[in-house]
Amino acid sequence: MVTLRSKKPLRNAPMHCIFFFLPLVELYINKCTQRLAEFVTLATQLDVPAFVILSLADRVLPDFAKTGVISPELSKHVKAAALQFNLPEVQIVPVVNYANTPTKDHAIDKIVLRALERAVKLVQGFVARQQQSADDLYTVTGSLPPQCSQNTNTAEI
Repeated sequence: MVTLRSKKPLRNAPMHCIFFFLPLVELYINKCTQRLAEFVTLATQLDVPAFVILSLADRVLPDFAKTGVISPELSKHVKAAALQFNLPEVQIVPVVNYANTPTKDHAIDKIVLRALERAVKLVQGFVARQQQSADDLYTVTGSLPPQCSQNTNTAEI
C-alpha cells in the first residue's frame, strides 16, 4: 500500500520506463529526430527502458487503424526508427490516435493495448534486473544500496 504524504511530484523517484512520442509523419525530419535521439540515448545510458511511440500512424497508412496489422510498409518505418534511435524494433511502437474518431473503436484500443503490453513486459525485465543487482550487492557487501534500504511501502509525493 502506498501512503501519500503531499501533493508534490516525486523528484527523486526512480523511473521504470520512458515513452517518447513522435508522429510517424515526422520520423524523417532530422530536426525532430536528432533531439529525440539524444534523449533516447540518455535514457539508454541511464539504463531506463525507452520506447518510441510512432503516433498518428494511420495518417501515413490508413489501413493500420482498421486492421492493427503492421504491414511491410509500416514495418519499414519501424525499422528506420529503430536504426535512428538505436533501439530494438520491439521498443518502436506504432499507434493510432483517437484524433478523428468520435466514438470508441476496438481496433484502436487493441493497438494501444499491444503497445502497453510491450512496455509492461520490458519494465518487468528491467525491475527484475534491478532487484537482482540489489540482491547481488547485498550478497557481496551484506548491506542494501541506499535506495533499497528505505521503507518501500511509503512514497513521499
